[in-house]
Amino acid sequence: MSPIRPTVTVVGRRLDAEHYRLRDFLTRVAQPFAWLEAGLPEAELALARHGATDGQLPLVIDGDDVITAATVQRLAPAWGHDGAPQRSEYDLAIVGGGPAGLAAAVYAASDGLSTIVLEEDVPGGQASHTSLGAASQSNAAATRSSSSAPATRPARP
Repeated sequence: MSPIRPTVTVVGRRLDAEHYRLRDFLTRVAQPFAWLEAGLPEAELALARHGATDGQLPLVIDGDDVITAATVQRLAPAWGHDGAPQRSEYDLAIVGGGPAGLAAAVYAASDGLSTIVLEEDVPGGQASHTSLGAASQSNAAATRSSSSAPATRPARP
């Protein structure tokens, strides 16, 4: 999942576990977002502008669309990422979309096999959400780490 949309705005509480999970997901899929802490004037203004209340948090504002009580499970179908397979049969099913699973899928597809990768979370495994695990430049470009994390070193040739 890549940032197919412009920056979204999220209104929530930073110490709420479900709100953190949503922020973490947006970060791992490289979706740009602006965080507004509930209770602060800017957040209250955003809630009022969209006719929402604190009871509907976290709130994701995506242009004219507003997703209340947003969760990862509610965002995926709202953004068209419900993940239904396109075929009824595949030559190869790979369970796990970590670095090894993705590499296997690329090689299988390049050999002409119809391939599906099954992943519970974000493709890329731990490399998609750790700054030190992403060693290659291509993987580093596909992942995003916090600005306070150390820079990722490119792999040696």
